[in-house]
Amino acid sequence: MSAGTKFYAPATIADLGMGLGVISYAIDDLGVELVIKPAEENEGLSVSFFVLKNEAFQAELKSSLELLHAAFENQLGKKLNYHIDLTVRIPFNSGLNSKGSCLAAYLVAVNSLNKRPFEQRQLFDFATSTISTLSAKDKLAFANALIGGLVVGYNGDSISDYQRVSMPLGFTSTLLFNSKAEVSIENSDEINSDICSRRANKAIQLSLAMYKSDFDRLDTILQTDTELLDQAGLDAFQLKFCALASSLGCDFVFPDSMNASTLICMGMNSFKVGELAEQFKAVLKEEKQRNYKVMSVKHNYDGCYRY
Repeated sequence: MSAGTKFYAPATIADLGMGLGVISYAIDDLGVELVIKPAEENEGLSVSFFVLKNEAFQAELKSSLELLHAAFENQLGKKLNYHIDLTVRIPFNSGLNSKGSCLAAYLVAVNSLNKRPFEQRQLFDFATSTISTLSAKDKLAFANALIGGLVVGYNGDSISDYQRVSMPLGFTSTLLFNSKAEVSIENSDEINSDICSRRANKAIQLSLAMYKSDFDRLDTILQTDTELLDQAGLDAFQLKFCALASSLGCDFVFPDSMNASTLICMGMNSFKVGELAEQFKAVLKEEKQRNYKVMSVKHNYDGCYRY
């Protein structure tokens, strides 16, 4: 059997619009590796997953891939038989959009093996029209994994189009995410942009206190304003992360509005953002907090490619 053809799609951060998912960027080092091979006649599409062990996510992703596969067959007017090995090197529940990266890798692979009937932007239209359940965040993550760099989505909450924009060198992020958080795949479509926006606005109130180093206000929130904390989706441990970011002079801290377990600190000063990651790793160790993970990432100009 053929050794297969390899493709890579980067992980992306697609929640920088405070609940509306309008800005996204690709990051270095983390992503999806896909190997595609010819399969037996009439086998259709078969998928093997590596590293990623979450069965609910596997099932949901496989369903989306099968929809794309059938639509591609219909577009080309012929039967396609492929086996793909997906190695997902993106931490689950980390807000790094492994689904969008997997979809991008698959479509670029099939398009490449069939002499590229679609241009790059057509692949976005093809994917987003084929899978009706894709959220705005999923659509933007797919576009970003496809082309890399910094991407802005527009034309409504559904994000019907996107544009790549220039991104300054040195842009860096540190992520704090809860590796034990439970995210319901089947109910995720019920979380609409209005709910996300309201929760993000609550988080902004907390962030304002952090940016101004108003630690008295933070203490008041922690002790008395439990409703605000609940609606913002942030806990006391996450607030400590934000306060440390503020004290180091980091530029921004955003909550991932579709996944309250993730915080994104980003900025132009890569030293400060990197220092935040190192200092908070020490906090995790000192407090014996094993659920939360922290990592520092840099942006990536490259989208999905064959290698």
